[in-house]
Amino acid sequence: MRARLLAASFLVSAFACGAQPALAQEKSAEVAAVEALGPVPAGRLTDAVVPSAYRLDLVIDPAREAYSGRTQIDVTIARPATYIDLHGLDLTMLSATATIGGKAYAGRWTQLDETGVGRLVFDEQLPAGEAVLEFTYTHHFNEGPAGIFRTKVGDQWFAWTQFESIDARQAFPSFDEPGFKVHFTVTLRTPRGLVAVSNTPEVSSSTDGEWDVHHYAQTKPLPTYLAAFMVGPFSVAEGTIPATPERPAPLAQRLITTPQNAGQSDFALDATARIIPLLERYFGIPYPYEKLDQITSPIMPGAMENAGAVLYADQIVMLDESAPVSSKRVAGMVLAHELGHQWFGDLVTPEWWDDIWLNESFANWVGYYVADQWRPDLRVWEGALGEGFEAMDTDALVAGRPIREPILTNGQIDAAFDTITYGKGGHVIAMIAAFMGEEKFRAGVHQHLTNHAFANATGDDFFSALAGAAGDPRIVSAMKSFVEQQGVPLVTVSGSQGTYTVSQSRYVRYGSKGPDVQWQVPLCMRTIGSAAERKCELLADKSMPFAIAGDGALLPNAGGTGYYRFELPAEEWDRLIATADTLTGGEAQAVADSLRASYLAGRASPEQLIALTRKLAANPDSYAFAEAGSTLALLDTGGSLEGKSEEAFRQLVDGLYASQLKEIGFDPRRGAYAGADAETSERRDRLVTRLTSAAHDAGVRATLLNAARAYLGGDQAALDDAFMADALAVYIDEGDLARVKDLAGKALASQDPVFRPAALGALAGKGDAKIADWLLNGFKDERLRPTEKLRLITGVLRREKTRDFGAEWLRTNYRDLVQQMGGIFVTRSIPGMLSGFCSAKRASEFESQFGELVANTPAQLPFERTMEEVRDCDALVAARGEAARAAVLSAK
Repeated sequence: MRARLLAASFLVSAFACGAQPALAQEKSAEVAAVEALGPVPAGRLTDAVVPSAYRLDLVIDPAREAYSGRTQIDVTIARPATYIDLHGLDLTMLSATATIGGKAYAGRWTQLDETGVGRLVFDEQLPAGEAVLEFTYTHHFNEGPAGIFRTKVGDQWFAWTQFESIDARQAFPSFDEPGFKVHFTVTLRTPRGLVAVSNTPEVSSSTDGEWDVHHYAQTKPLPTYLAAFMVGPFSVAEGTIPATPERPAPLAQRLITTPQNAGQSDFALDATARIIPLLERYFGIPYPYEKLDQITSPIMPGAMENAGAVLYADQIVMLDESAPVSSKRVAGMVLAHELGHQWFGDLVTPEWWDDIWLNESFANWVGYYVADQWRPDLRVWEGALGEGFEAMDTDALVAGRPIREPILTNGQIDAAFDTITYGKGGHVIAMIAAFMGEEKFRAGVHQHLTNHAFANATGDDFFSALAGAAGDPRIVSAMKSFVEQQGVPLVTVSGSQGTYTVSQSRYVRYGSKGPDVQWQVPLCMRTIGSAAERKCELLADKSMPFAIAGDGALLPNAGGTGYYRFELPAEEWDRLIATADTLTGGEAQAVADSLRASYLAGRASPEQLIALTRKLAANPDSYAFAEAGSTLALLDTGGSLEGKSEEAFRQLVDGLYASQLKEIGFDPRRGAYAGADAETSERRDRLVTRLTSAAHDAGVRATLLNAARAYLGGDQAALDDAFMADALAVYIDEGDLARVKDLAGKALASQDPVFRPAALGALAGKGDAKIADWLLNGFKDERLRPTEKLRLITGVLRREKTRDFGAEWLRTNYRDLVQQMGGIFVTRSIPGMLSGFCSAKRASEFESQFGELVANTPAQLPFERTMEEVRDCDALVAARGEAARAAVLSAK
């Protein structure tokens, strides 16, 4: 009876009684009075009340608009008090009590700020000691991936959770901080017949009328952000991970997804069965949890490492062996990243958010490292270096932050989840690992995990473990110089014939000035063509001599593992560029990044960019080849090329790539290259994209257009997934508004994790004003998910002819977007939509229009970075645009 009342009435009572969430737009006199009782925590809670266990009982029906719950929290009250501070965001609170020594104390709940800091106030003073807090409440489902969110797939509803960073407080009242790591016991009440998942195995179930009641085993200690629940008519595929020396018994695994993906689970299950043993071997510790479920969602933009219940975007893992090489690389890396978190992040958790960088930086590194061992043929590792070099573009801006910085308020937390944490942090980890040596680094990681298993740790704990394993205390100061300082070191080399002087400064772009900072740079160099191995020294001063054997071209970032850029005298650059067709992927990325950076700083010439592009385009390594396109594209910064120079640029691109595609062949039909060499397949995919978009090659575009028409006409074999996005882009570019509407309808009628996003992503590609207006104002279909709408907005803003319209639409609708979608994945990504502009005047206008909207939110720093990029672009075009046009016109 009580269980049925919980299930049947919680969702009704709040709305029947007209109850409202705690925080109104204007601060009420009641809220002010509650605030006056004592200081309101802006960030970390105090130690006045500490949780020791949660019991969660949730009613989740994804087909309804809200869910309900009963939460009990065992706590210790340090000293007598009349109020308790904890977290709850927009919860409609029905009751709240504290029970101490058998006596129940009724409390009044008040949410005090927009981040979900709440205060539970009692009329009678609570004594110190053990207590049980109990709450009943309701909350609406979110549409975007934050808290408990839902969406409709076909005609069925599904719900998932995404709690990192601080969205568990939307699902249940809590002490929502990583340092409070305790046991959870979960009960889920769901409509009969649905699949329900949590962090631990289901130990029993029963039925109560129209409800199934699922009881789960108590978890090992977890922070709130790693708790998870998923409910819906999921498809479930099962597999087994074989026993290992670290784990003597096999481990069951499940892949849980929406029904349209049924039959596509083998790739992820097989990969997981190989990745988990590799991680166990690396860490020297068995998989830490009782079971492993991996769940997918069509509206999750990334992935989340919930202990024993990892969540992924559909398109990341729902694929098969016929998928493009790039997709398989991403799948392997993300699987290894999230599964690596089961140790580094879940088993050992940061004490506070200022060390979340360690979770994500290490997982980024180990994701690439282990995925490369999983499938050496895919060559995943070099992608880690590429991500680090991409992060340098952000880190080079004056507006920014170090990897590790104090987080004093809740509003600062989400800003820590950016390319600096992932890309820079992962590259710094790679640099330190390479400098220490693999075995010493691994020993330090093992010691760190062993010391803090099922507990919390800090970055300093990790530094200490590494220094102990290395037997070199300089490791700590070197790593801290990168982790605790913003910016990218520029290593400038002078000298010749093996005798050099290296000096360091902070890299900045043309027209910018940054503070004078100094790093301890693990500097590794080699000479190309010599038998001598690379030589590594620690550059701890402003400059130092560096002697190295060999008379070949000097490569100042051997292996590409160093997180720094380098500058060479012009003649040394020319010698190095001449070797670029023979470089490994990692080293080619380092050379290309540093030459592009030199150009952006006003030093390297456009002719050097073209020379490097030619060499990289001839390099057989797919990562080196990829850098050719990025290097040449720099000449068209801000639309510098137009008229004759634009046509010359297209001819230059066509001349570089058309003969290569002819040599290896191009057939867009599904499976035409099944079983082909991974490097060749990746090269073909990139060639098609460049000839389609940058060269506007008529023959390639015609082939893709015919394939798209056949595919959309019902011939599913006409178009391979590898060419789907390019083909649909051409199809839209050659069409009109009616074609856009037709393809939009086909996309929304499909649940295919490749076709649907590719089709929706193509809709804005023509850059047509009428199409843009329809996409943002007229395209109203309940099947269009909020995250898909976000992609349409991005597409409109990426096209020069619709960019101004998109910016005005974004300004008008910004608040509604954030309110509708919210969450860590969305808010911080919106400012980047404006990055296509290249005008200091527009930057000033945007600051006036958006400044107040982003202030004191996770979007503030991304917005400041974007505005700096827009101004830098304007300055670069003014200074170098004419030279870029002349170089392209004279290129042969």
